[in-house]
Amino acid sequence: MRSSVDSLEVTGLSTAVLVLLLSVWLLLGRTIRSRFLTEGSLAALMGLTAGILLLIFKNYLPQGVVKRLTVFDPSVFLVYLLPPVILHAGLGMEKKLFFSNLGTILCMGIAGTVVCFLVMSGFLLAFTQFQVLRVQDCLALGAIFSATDSVTTLQVLDSQTMPLLFSLVFGEGVINDATSVVLLGAVISVYPPSSATSSDSSFPPPLAPILSQPLPPSPLPPQMLPPLTPDVANGSVGVGLLRTLTDDYGDDNHTGASGGFGILRSFLYLLSTSLILGLVAGLTIAFLIRWIRDQPAHQELALVGMLSYLCYLAAEVFGLSGILALFCCGIAVSQWAMPSMSMAGAAATTTAIQTLSHLAEGIIFLYVGMDAVDPVKWGAAYASEAVPLCLTLIVLLLVSRALGVVPMALLHNMWSPVRLTNTDLFIIWWSGLMRGAVSVALVYYYFDTQNVDGHLATVIVSTLVVVLFTTLVFGMLTKPLMLLLLEERPERPLWTVFKERWEEVLRCTSYMYRRVSLTFKYTPVPHDSCGEVGLQIRDSSHAVPQGQSNQEDLRASSCAW
Repeated sequence: MRSSVDSLEVTGLSTAVLVLLLSVWLLLGRTIRSRFLTEGSLAALMGLTAGILLLIFKNYLPQGVVKRLTVFDPSVFLVYLLPPVILHAGLGMEKKLFFSNLGTILCMGIAGTVVCFLVMSGFLLAFTQFQVLRVQDCLALGAIFSATDSVTTLQVLDSQTMPLLFSLVFGEGVINDATSVVLLGAVISVYPPSSATSSDSSFPPPLAPILSQPLPPSPLPPQMLPPLTPDVANGSVGVGLLRTLTDDYGDDNHTGASGGFGILRSFLYLLSTSLILGLVAGLTIAFLIRWIRDQPAHQELALVGMLSYLCYLAAEVFGLSGILALFCCGIAVSQWAMPSMSMAGAAATTTAIQTLSHLAEGIIFLYVGMDAVDPVKWGAAYASEAVPLCLTLIVLLLVSRALGVVPMALLHNMWSPVRLTNTDLFIIWWSGLMRGAVSVALVYYYFDTQNVDGHLATVIVSTLVVVLFTTLVFGMLTKPLMLLLLEERPERPLWTVFKERWEEVLRCTSYMYRRVSLTFKYTPVPHDSCGEVGLQIRDSSHAVPQGQSNQEDLRASSCAW
């Protein structure tokens, strides 16, 4: 009985701390108008600060509160926090812009993500010697870090003034997350998490399983073979990478899925079936909404929310991509179900899902910040491997993003009449540099175990550092960089304000001088920049009444302020 009371106390206190942080974030997110902090980076910074304070005062808190708040639970994220965000993205999407640029969005979201996956996995596999990374780890990290977080950039872009750029960044971000999850699922089908979460912390270099394979016999006699120079040895790395992607290394279960072809086959299967499931679920919801007409708004909201959530859960139960299925379901609901709902029901559905999505985003970023200070993982990680791994991953993010975006943008400019400028291309590239809670959840999903050893802790800590670095550093640079590129200044420097005020004073003084000089002339005064309507000043025989003249003088003298 005492343990139940203690558990209830820990749950209540940890929930109260989270609700308090979320409330403060909601207030500060709309109050602080900083040109560096966005809502996502503010939540991550608040979470990081709260995590440090929890560690400082952990002796004064009930046992278990710090662990409850500083440990990221991937199941909670995937089951409860992610669905509202994805559903809101599908319901609130500008369908005309999305489908008019569907080809480019799919190229960037699917093909571009696959390119990022291949570049990161191939580089980690072939050109690094990290002792904590094996073949399956390199492939898993390639899929995990292919998931971008473009929310920060979308908060700066305006869908009205930049519809093409907004639709590309928005659509590519959603498709990218779904593709990354599908890629990781394909990797899991070949290398199950059980093989990636071994408690053995002593691993051979990633090239060991490749170089240990015997080479095929050469048709040339031995005396005609060239000597093994460094160039030939370096060239064999590419052969080894190709063999890794096409052969079945590490498949102890012999499930029939082999290497890269198994990953490709699983990827195409998961992608197509998830799309079909989401479309069928959306059409079913639309049919049921039309069938139960004249229902109260709360019942329509409950029906749309529960059935859409059921679509997501069904996709996860069947091993498909819940993100892609729910996104397609949201598009179908927005297209065919929302027009059949009552005005009150449609408004209630949109508002409720938008509110849940906003709260879920805040909780996600708060947890990302608090989880970065988990003392258990930091104590078990290998610092000598984590530091170079973090630096390598950050560099690979920049390079792989460029290789995944630039070719797709060039293809878009070839077939589309609306071309992307260099500024647009840079913004699209920059929007995919941030990593968020999807990467954190995926790395926990694949690597986390009950007993965290040095290998797992190093990989998880490196992922947390990269996610936090991109969220805070790149996120803080996003707003001033976008405003600089888009030539907008929401907050003008003080000297600019004084200069504009002085120019207004000079213009109004000039207006008053011209009015006095033209008193006895029947000439209309031109419109001035102060917003005053031009006045026709008559001569003394047609003088303006005294009250009107005094009123105009008063307005002219005060227009500068």
